[in-house]
This record gives sequence, structure tokens and C-alpha cells, in this order.
Amino acid sequence: MPPPAGPSLFQFPGTTGQGTALVLLLERDRAGLDRFLDASARPFRRFRRMVFVTTDSDLRPFHDRGLTAELFPSFEDIAASPVRGPWLSYLARRRKILLAKWQPRWQLAYGIDWPAYLERARSLLEDRPQAAELP
Repeated sequence: MPPPAGPSLFQFPGTTGQGTALVLLLERDRAGLDRFLDASARPFRRFRRMVFVTTDSDLRPFHDRGLTAELFPSFEDIAASPVRGPWLSYLARRRKILLAKWQPRWQLAYGIDWPAYLERARSLLEDRPQAAELP
């Protein structure tokens, strides 16, 4: 699934001020991620804090630049699962915790956004046997 040409921007309702921005970098290749992080420092100065959300388990590109990163499972990790659940409820809960933790005002998606990420995860799990969902 190729990422769209430009970013999508979403402002959470009821938020004010500069605030925190979630920057979704889901399923980005390593070379593209490094180029993006090198080129993006200046445009993001307008936000009080940026939290990068990635599916790459190697967080060194963020750590080396002193950036905050949150990790979500990659499509490869999800596809490797032998059962369907509780992935979908886990992803929904993980996102809810992420939003409560950082209380972002903005969400910028460079590539895959939340709905596309969740839809692709759902499609990867369709042919798997159902396991118990989280309560």
C-alpha cells in the first residue's frame, strides 16, 4: 500500500493552543524515515511537543535525534500472528491510551493514517481463526 503524496492533518475537537502533535509514520521504510526526520525538524518547531508513532521496532532514529516515539505493531508482525484476536481490540486500546497519555491537539499522517492502518490490520486477520478478544 503506497503512502499518499502529502500529509493529512487532523485537529482534535475541543483542543486549544500549540499543544502536542502526533506524527504518524506508519509502515515507512527506513531510508524514507531517516530522510523525513532529517528534513522535518524545522517545520515542526511550531508544536510544543511532537510524538512520532512508528511501526519500525528500531527506535534508534528517534532516540539519536532526541525525539519521542511510540511503537505500534507492523503489518509484518500482525500477519505473522496465527490467530485473529485480540489484535483489533489491542490496537483500539493502545490508541486510546496513546491519546490519553499525550493529549494531542494535532495529528499529522505521513503515509498511512489510523483508519487505513486499522483497515489493513483487519484485512490481514480475516482468514485467521478467532481467538478470545480482550474484555
